[in-house]
Amino acid sequence: MELRPLVEEDLDALVELDGFEAVRAAVDPFAEQIPDDPLARREYERRFVGRAGFIGAVDRASGRLLGWFQVEDATDASGEIELGYRLRPDVWGQGYATEGATALLEDALRRPGARRVYAHALLSNPGSIRVMERIGMTYAGPWAYKGLPGAEYEALSESGARR
Repeated sequence: MELRPLVEEDLDALVELDGFEAVRAAVDPFAEQIPDDPLARREYERRFVGRAGFIGAVDRASGRLLGWFQVEDATDASGEIELGYRLRPDVWGQGYATEGATALLEDALRRPGARRVYAHALLSNPGSIRVMERIGMTYAGPWAYKGLPGAEYEALSESGARR
């Protein structure tokens, strides 16, 4: 897998990605964010193209976009970084989430000023929780999305280590 910036040519694949029911259930359980209409969804997806912190995951052999990863600094300059991802359901369970999240977590923890990397998952998404655990993140506490139970995981940099 290759990680690279998302580009305009990725829009069709992004529209397809967020059209999968399994993806929508995992990231937009109340159907409030991702538009149903493919044309409206295309405009929604455009916000990821060229945006710092959003990285395309591409199959090296075929060149197919498998999804994307998010590794974004908190807006409050706290030294916290959010890690997330969204992949096509036909590649779930093949190690892509672990591979990409491992590389991005290691990179994020080396950033100057980085204190903590965190990620969230709903409890209804045990696959994502397993990925967070597999890459060395630890349970930080309960988290909820609009009343749905979830978990927050974290990894601390050397400067953010708890005392």
